[in-house]
Amino acid sequence: MIYLAAPLSAKEDFDANVKLAERLRRLGFEVGLPQEIGTVVGDVMQDVHANIADRRAYYFKEDLEMMKECSTFVMYLHRMPSSGACWEMGWAFANDLPCIGFNETSEPLGTFLSQGIAWTKSFEELTEVLNRVEKRC
Repeated sequence: MIYLAAPLSAKEDFDANVKLAERLRRLGFEVGLPQEIGTVVGDVMQDVHANIADRRAYYFKEDLEMMKECSTFVMYLHRMPSSGACWEMGWAFANDLPCIGFNETSEPLGTFLSQGIAWTKSFEELTEVLNRVEKRC
């Protein structure tokens, strides 16, 4: 399964992430999308009665479980990277899992993001790399 790490702090992020996940799924890839955790495992994230610490602990635990099930990680940049996506890619890199980036921005990448991640600039290039990597996993 491919883990899709991406910013998730605005509605445009949510929509862009879903669109990319759906495009990959239509090509036959199994995609883990962290923002779907609430709808897949239980909606604690949306429970207005849960406090912020409980929601964060729940999300972190479920996100980490999803990450452990994935064989390949993709960082999607349609704007500036988020701290969560950077952390997730660092975890994948530290666990010797393939890390691929899909950068639709013209933003320069910092030192750590430019190393250890195979960056792609188009959806076609991303799927080519994923096909090669997923065959090896």
